[in-house]
Amino acid sequence: MEKKNQYGVQIGDIFSRMYIQKGRHFYGFYQVVALRGKTQVVVREIGGGVVAFDGRYEEVAPIPDAWVSEKTLIRQVKDISGTLYIKIRSDWASSAYLEPDTQEYLFWSDIDPNMANCLREYHPELAKRLHIEDGTGVYAVDKPFVSMDDDCPALIRYPDGREEKVSLRELLH
Repeated sequence: MEKKNQYGVQIGDIFSRMYIQKGRHFYGFYQVVALRGKTQVVVREIGGGVVAFDGRYEEVAPIPDAWVSEKTLIRQVKDISGTLYIKIRSDWASSAYLEPDTQEYLFWSDIDPNMANCLREYHPELAKRLHIEDGTGVYAVDKPFVSMDDDCPALIRYPDGREEKVSLRELLH
């Protein structure tokens, strides 16, 4: 049986944080690596990657065990109206939330460089037609996109239901 703390948090759970700095959206993901007592957790920051995009939005997902550094943080899990969170720093805007049913996070992308803007630059007509919210867009096939130069497979889902396999590098250059 998997060990859980009093809030049901267990090793491997991921807390997510989104914040805006100088007009840009950023995200941070923190994976639970140990439990301490009834309410404390030990977390390490992990990376994330883009799993879908269109001409305006990027969908970002955490990548479990993709450690950003060796640094660990010991944090108190808190509960506000059924929402579990930890404070990453002491300021009011630096909480990371446990969302066990959500693995992907949608971010509006309007500042370069990002994949949504590259699609808008190189394929403006396609970018206008795709909307992640409608299930269309450019999707990662087998792993999140790490950079715009990835030569990994991607799948374009068109509004009419067609799908086209492409190379991410070819699509964004």
